[in-house]
Amino acid sequence: MENKLFSVPSEKLVLMSVCTYGMYCLYWFFRNWSGVCDIRGKNYSPLVRTWLFPFYNRNLFEEIKKIAQEREIQVKWLSSVLSYGYLLFLVGWYSPYMLFVSIFAGVILLPANKTCEQFNEANGFDESTEGFDRNDWVIIFAGGLLVIISFLNAIEPLMKSPFLNELIQYLLPAQF
Repeated sequence: MENKLFSVPSEKLVLMSVCTYGMYCLYWFFRNWSGVCDIRGKNYSPLVRTWLFPFYNRNLFEEIKKIAQEREIQVKWLSSVLSYGYLLFLVGWYSPYMLFVSIFAGVILLPANKTCEQFNEANGFDESTEGFDRNDWVIIFAGGLLVIISFLNAIEPLMKSPFLNELIQYLLPAQF
C-alpha cells in the first residue's frame, strides 16, 4: 500500500477544475482523504468526507499540513484561509454570473497541492505519470467548449445593452 498524498501539476489542477466546473476538486479531495487515511492508518470514509466537503475541507488541509510538518516540510499556508477561501469560491454556484469565479476554485488548492507534491518527493514517489492523459484532454476539450458557451451566453445581454453600443461607437468611430 502506497502512503502518498495525491498531487498533480498545478496547470492540470487549475485547467481540470475550470473545464469540469470545479468537479475535479472533489476528485482531488477524495484522493487526498484516501492518502491521509493510508498514512494515518485511520478508517475514515473518504467518500463521505468528500461528499460533505464543506464540513471536512478544513480538516483535510490541517491533516495535509500536519503530515508535511512531521516530515519537516515547511508549510507557509493556513488551513483556515484555504478552507474559507475555497468555500467562498464555491458560493459562486448560487449566482449565474459568479459561476465564472467559482470555476477557479482549484486555484485555492494550489498551496496544499504543492505541499502534497513536496511530501511525495521527500518520500521518493515518482510523479512523472501524473501529467495529462487522453481522457484528460477529452474532458478539457468538451468542458472548455461548455465554459466558452456558458461565458458567451452570460455576456449576451451585455452585448445588447445600448450603453455598450454607444461606448463602442465612441471608441471606434465610423471613419475606420
